[in-house]
Parts: sequence; C-alpha cells; structure tokens
Amino acid sequence: MMKTDSKVSLAGAAVVVGARAHETERYAAGELARYLYLLTGRISRITAALPAKGAAVVLDAKLAAALGVKPEPEKLGDQGYRLAAVSKGGRRFVAVAAAAPAGVLYGVYGLLEELGMGFYAGGDTFPELPADAALPAGFDRTDVPVFK
Repeated sequence: MMKTDSKVSLAGAAVVVGARAHETERYAAGELARYLYLLTGRISRITAALPAKGAAVVLDAKLAAALGVKPEPEKLGDQGYRLAAVSKGGRRFVAVAAAAPAGVLYGVYGLLEELGMGFYAGGDTFPELPADAALPAGFDRTDVPVFK
C-alpha cells in the first residue's frame, strides 16, 4: 500500500496569479512569494499559468473555480475569501478564492496566518524557522471580515 502525505507543502510552490490580474492581486502574489521564502528558504516563483508540475497556490478566481474552489460573491462580499487545499490529477494545490482583489489580499494574509505567521502593529512574527509551510489535505476555510 502506498503511503500518502496528508499535507500540502507550500515550500517552493508556484504562486499563480492571472495574466490580467488587478494590481492588488499582483501585490498579494508578491507578498505570498516573499513570505513563503522567508518561512521555508525556498523560492516560490510567480506565474500567470499553472505550472506543469509541483504544488501551486492559485490566486486566480477562474483557475480556482476550475479546481473546484468557487468564491461565492453573495457570501464573501468584496473582502471575504475562501482557502482550500485540493488535489487534481495527482497534484496538490491551495486556492485563495475571492470575489474581489481585496479578498485575494486578505486571503493571502489568512493563508500565511494558517502557516504560523502573525501580523501585528509591532511587526511580523514567524514560527520556528525553517517552517513546514503546509496545510492539511482537505483544508477548507471561508472568512469574511466582521467590519469593512
């Protein structure tokens, strides 16, 4: 029997943002790639298309929907997001699905918090480094800010 890994590792995972992404989404991709490097010591490249192999974090809403992670605009509004770890074709992905660019940015920071980061007025906090930077397979969380 083959042993299956029950986590989706994001160490060195590509960050996929659409070719026509809003500047806020491009900023979110840069932040995610930067923090993944700081957490793991492995470079995560930013790309406009899903890479042929390896894990990826998908920030593009259409591609996330194709992976089965659909944002629900009526539920998320313009600042909410959905984070989900999914498998497709034997590969593992994490999708940050949102109805608006601000939701993508908040979703990236929500993902980083799930990986052990903390964001405070006094500065960022990190877990013990190098960090695992992985989510459990099947992880699925929706978050909507209480206040705009």
